[in-house]
Amino acid sequence: MLDAFFNRPVQNSSDFSRLTGIENRGTANSLLRALTEKGVLRVLREGAGRRPAIYAFADLVNIAEGKEVL
Repeated sequence: MLDAFFNRPVQNSSDFSRLTGIENRGTANSLLRALTEKGVLRVLREGAGRRPAIYAFADLVNIAEGKEVL
């Protein structure tokens, strides 16, 4: 999971499943929800219908940019 967000700090839930190799969508979504609740990830856009949610590892993006972006 960590490698997936270091390679792509902003990604949708479908990409997260593919990049981590977690085939069970329920498991992947539970992990994303837990990381969001703990403040590790930030939801940039909620999922709706067939459109997946977009998550960001905001702290990493801000450190890389040298300023508060997210």
